Amino acid sequence: MVRLFFSWIVLAALAGSQFSLAECTEALKKILPQPSPTLNESSFRPWSIQDQNLKLTARDLFPEDFVKDVEQHVGPFEIKLSYPPKKNTVTIEGRVNKQRYLVVSLIQDHSHPGTLLVDNLNLQNPLEAGSTKGLNPDQSGKGLPPQVFRYVRNQLFELSKAGGYEQIRTHSQQHFAVMMLYRRFVGMEPANEATKAFIDEVESLYSFARKELPEELRPADVEEFTRWLGTVNSNPMGRTKRRELLLNHFFQTGDLAPFIRLLKNKEGKLIGAHFQDDEKAEANIVFFTNFLGNARIFDWLEVAVSHRIDLIKKL
Repeated sequence: MVRLFFSWIVLAALAGSQFSLAECTEALKKILPQPSPTLNESSFRPWSIQDQNLKLTARDLFPEDFVKDVEQHVGPFEIKLSYPPKKNTVTIEGRVNKQRYLVVSLIQDHSHPGTLLVDNLNLQNPLEAGSTKGLNPDQSGKGLPPQVFRYVRNQLFELSKAGGYEQIRTHSQQHFAVMMLYRRFVGMEPANEATKAFIDEVESLYSFARKELPEELRPADVEEFTRWLGTVNSNPMGRTKRRELLLNHFFQTGDLAPFIRLLKNKEGKLIGAHFQDDEKAEANIVFFTNFLGNARIFDWLEVAVSHRIDLIKKL
C-alpha cells in the first residue's frame, strides 16, 4: 500500500500537536499555500459500486488546462475503472501511454453506512514522465503541482458525494508522511480517542526528532523521519537483527549494551535509542512504542495492518 493517501495522499502519508503540524507544514510547504482552482461546473451523476455505473474521463478529475498540457506533450490521458469481484470496490486508474499516473480504490464500508473507504491512492505527474526523480513519501519529486493536487482532491470529494456518501474514511496509511498529508492537507480527523492518542504519540516523536535531538542526529526532513519509522514496504531504517535482539533483551531485563544511548523526551519518557556501533544500517536512531501492550521498536507495518490510525472527513 505510500505509498503515499494523497497516498488521500497523497488522499501517497494528516490536528494533534500544533508544533508537529507546523513542522509538517515546513516540510510540505510547497503543496500547502496555494488556492484551489475552480471545480468543473458540471456535477457527477449518481453512481454506485453495486451498479458499476460510474463514468469518468481525465477531465472529470483533473483541470482542463492540465489535461490539455499532458495530452499535448505526453499522450492521451485515459481513465479506466475496474470492479474486483466480491470486494465492494471500484478502482480508478489514470494512464498515459500505458504508464499509470493515478490509482485509487474506493471501497464501500458496510460497517459504517454512508462512509466510503479510500485506499491505495497514488498520484504522479505525467509531465514529469522523463524525470529521474522518484515519488518521495511526502509526494515531492514526481508529485502533482499543488493546485492540481487540490483540484483532484476536491473532485474526489464531489465524486464521493455523488455516490451517496456522507464521509470518507481511511485506516491503512502506508507511512507517517501519508498520515500527515491526510491530516494537514485533506483535513481528516481522528475517528475516536484511541486514534487521537496514538497520533499525538507519533507526532511527539517527530517533534522530538526535529527539535530535541542533537542537530547532527536530526532527520533532514519528513521523508527521512518517515523512513526511520518504516513503511508498509520497508523496515525501520535503524533496525537490524542484532539491534533488535539487544533491545528486546533490554526490554525484558533492563540490561543495556554500552554502545546504546537511551533517548528521553522533555517529560523524561523513554522513547528510543541511539546506536553507536559498527552495524551497517541506514540510520542509528530507532524509536519505541508500547503498541500491543509492551515496549517494542516502532514499526509502521504493525500500525498499518492493525488499522491503528482511523481517520474520517465529513463531506
